[in-house]
Amino acid sequence: MIAVSVAVFFTANAARANGVMISELMPINRTTLPDEDGDFPDWIEIHNPTDQPVNLLNYGLTDDSAAPFKWRFPEHVLGPGERTLVFASGKDRRSTRPKPKPVDANLPKTILGLILWLDATDADSLDNDDAGAVRQWKSKATQPATIEPAEQKPIDPGAVDGLRLWLDSSDTETLQVDKRRLAKWLDKSKDTRHAEQSRFLSRPYVFKP
Repeated sequence: MIAVSVAVFFTANAARANGVMISELMPINRTTLPDEDGDFPDWIEIHNPTDQPVNLLNYGLTDDSAAPFKWRFPEHVLGPGERTLVFASGKDRRSTRPKPKPVDANLPKTILGLILWLDATDADSLDNDDAGAVRQWKSKATQPATIEPAEQKPIDPGAVDGLRLWLDSSDTETLQVDKRRLAKWLDKSKDTRHAEQSRFLSRPYVFKP
């Protein structure tokens, strides 16, 4: 058994009345959350539980109480209730990832050619029996099953605002195969939430045409 002791300090020149705090810490990040390069450094989550925005400029993180500003935050406004994640990778990247644009409120019903739409948030689309089990889940799609070829516009998932996961089986470059089994499926979205299975026998087979 190996015991690991970790101490991380959150420091600021301003008074601590701002209330910003370390809300979560991952000291040994092996597979939980990758950074934008696909690496797994340790990470620290900063939370603003107050009702006022806080600019993290001149705040710092350190693992050495003798050097309280070992790493300084760039200018980054944390809104009320918001959280931000800092990877302890040593890469010292000063820019912050922009927030995704709001997703179109009319999606998915505005997607051309949509023929099936099951909405778990709409209780009216569920037909339950007396025991509460779902007998029928009604599709909310209202478009005709087919559309004119001239109106067919292929959707580019990469252009969808707020996309969190994009697994593309047609892109063989994203499939990492080991002995004909899929070991890792690379996420093509900017969040790099790759799908992988460590147990060999649980990996699905990959059949090439």
